[in-house]
Amino acid sequence: MDLDSHSANHISPSERIDQLCDDFEVSWLQGERPQIANFIDRIPAEDQPALFYELMLVELEYRLKAGEQPSREEYLRDFPQFSDQVSAVY
Repeated sequence: MDLDSHSANHISPSERIDQLCDDFEVSWLQGERPQIANFIDRIPAEDQPALFYELMLVELEYRLKAGEQPSREEYLRDFPQFSDQVSAVY
């Protein structure tokens, strides 16, 4: 087996998270309101906390720019399984 071609077909979890974050941000830039929940299930459960953290940071940036005041409680209510990540930001 050619190791180079095998590794080229394999995307690491961090690369997949970067891809999904880029897609999420592009949606915001296009004037859409992408939902974090629609992106979380696209990767294995063990990688979801890291993805959630990154998506939340992107979302917060765009919501704050839009004059919104997203709250810690809102994220905890919608994503109780990621309370550690929410607490790391708020």
